[in-house]
Amino acid sequence: MDIYRQIVNIDIDQLIDTSSLIQNIKKREMISYMEQCLLHLTQKQKTRIYKYYYQGKTKVSIAKEENVSEGAI
Repeated sequence: MDIYRQIVNIDIDQLIDTSSLIQNIKKREMISYMEQCLLHLTQKQKTRIYKYYYQGKTKVSIAKEENVSEGAI
């Protein structure tokens, strides 16, 4: 590999953003882990997470919809 670098006079590290690559790998691992965790939640818990993170609802509004206390959310 060193001979190849000398011949073409390039630095492989400059061609590949290794920090970005590592971040993407870590992100994919975290998403996979989160998906596995979500499989173990009840349907009610999944629905609340969906409302909070994907629909942007507050805990107060979810509690009102479900007629429960905010602490229950």
